[in-house]
Order: sequence, then structure tokens, then C-alpha cells
Amino acid sequence: MIILVIRTCSLKDVDGLSKTSYKVLVTHYYPFYIKGLKGKINEWLPSLAPSKELLNEYREEVKKFKTEQPKKACELAWNIVSYDSRFRRQILNNPLSISELKRIRDIGRQLRGKRMVYLICHERTDDYCHRRILQELMEKYEV
Repeated sequence: MIILVIRTCSLKDVDGLSKTSYKVLVTHYYPFYIKGLKGKINEWLPSLAPSKELLNEYREEVKKFKTEQPKKACELAWNIVSYDSRFRRQILNNPLSISELKRIRDIGRQLRGKRMVYLICHERTDDYCHRRILQELMEKYEV
């Protein structure tokens, strides 16, 4: 049995990761404002980031709820814009995205659980983040 270990992480936590882990940045824009990041990230794959349209819609909805229901703002926005299903469609309908997912999954398998693979973006947690969906696609659905 081949072990596959894919984890998620925020950019804020990259410094705390093992130097031997394989780190994949999955954002549209490279965060040049973070000094020294280039030496800490193994790959940057914007093809695995949500579309700008989806991300902007989500952010707008979060803003609407931040003042009224700050603890539930992300959850409400996530559901209103149908983030999960739209992002899955985006990835599964894009041959480049599927190819990149398979390649990262294969890297994870080659490491056999001895080194972790991390999917990294700006969000603090992956509760309402595309990283979790990418992780599920690689681990459960065998893209």
C-alpha cells in the first residue's frame, strides 16, 4: 500500500514547516511581499487557485456578513456563492489543473509519508478554502 499524505497550510505558517517537506503554493498571485518565501516554496501552481471571479464573489459576500455575523461570515459566503461545487467544476474541467493535481499526488506518493506535501495559500484555516478541496481530490477521488 502506498501512503499519501497531503496537508494544508497558511502562508503565515510556512516558517514552521519542516525544511524537508514539499511545499506547493496554490495562489493566483505570487506573494512577493513575503521576504525569503522563494527559498521556502518548492512550486507555485496558479492553475490550482480559484478563478478570480469566484474568489472576488466570495470575498464580497464575506464583507457583507463581517459586521452582522463575523463568526459565520465565511460559512455564509461559501454557501451563497456555491464555492465548493464551482471550484470542483473549475478544476475537473481544466486538463492542466488535473495534470498538476496528479503530478503533486504522485510526488506525495513517492515521498511515502516520510516527508509531507503541503498545499499553501493565504487563508488562515482550510475550513472555507480551496486547499481542502484540492486535498480531497488528491486523497479520495484519485484524480
